[in-house]
Amino acid sequence: MKFFRLAFTLSFLIIGIAFAGARELPYTGQLYNGATPVGGTSGQNQQFYFRIYSAQTGGSLLWQSGATVTQFIKNGLLSVNLGDASVMNTLTESIFNESNALWLEVQTAPLGNALVTLSPRRKITTSAYSYDANRLGGIDASQYMRKWTNVITVGFTGPAGGADFASINAALIDAGGRATPANRYTVLVLPGTYMEPVINDMANVDLIGLDRDNCIIMGTLTINFNTLVENLTFDNTTTGGNGIDIAGGNPTINNVKTIGGQYGINVLPIALGATVHNLNVVQAALSAVMDQSGITIDGLRADC
Repeated sequence: MKFFRLAFTLSFLIIGIAFAGARELPYTGQLYNGATPVGGTSGQNQQFYFRIYSAQTGGSLLWQSGATVTQFIKNGLLSVNLGDASVMNTLTESIFNESNALWLEVQTAPLGNALVTLSPRRKITTSAYSYDANRLGGIDASQYMRKWTNVITVGFTGPAGGADFASINAALIDAGGRATPANRYTVLVLPGTYMEPVINDMANVDLIGLDRDNCIIMGTLTINFNTLVENLTFDNTTTGGNGIDIAGGNPTINNVKTIGGQYGINVLPIALGATVHNLNVVQAALSAVMDQSGITIDGLRADC
């Protein structure tokens, strides 16, 4: 008997949008069969069925996909929009108005096999920083309505654990050699602690963690391009360096935590600027040249 578990890594932030646009709820995670990511490096077709209930156990059935959804899964990575009318039932606003607590149930199996129900159900939560109908935690709703493309994965055990690389720098260099302005790449960092004192971004490559609090980089990221950096923690408690140095470009930094070091984010005077959402700075300071650099910050939390 196959045993599946799904590592949920993003809160279901779509609720705060109040369905200003499409009625879709982005759902992302990593699926394991025991300790092995489903599909491995070759990938496989995996089928899914989704339901939303009013309680973690029992409760009322509020929505179901209505059809089995097939996804090609590689290294266990899943990204699907619940309510996508092209493959399943649409979501209605009333679902989110009628219940204070919503719980997602997932069934899955390799294509052609009997579905297995994953347990427990997972709570669908809102962003703590949602403040209007079009923005979630300071991040534009469109940021959550995307699917990753051209993904290169990083895991601290490397290919032995199902990832493409064990090093973030190696993954960035590989992606940088493939990416173009019309064909961006994503380096997706799997949970782990990465001892990489110096990391340099690459043109047309985004750097995204699967889980902010569990994707920890012991080092400094230097940004020179219009890079999206998301869902990562930079811990320089022992190294004393900065979390992120913005030396150029106009990057977007979402849901990032920096711990220790001199500066959480250091914006050099030559940088064009940056947009930062949901930044948590712990035992560090913001750059002294922030005001000179055209940086925009919302959702700032400083824990000194």
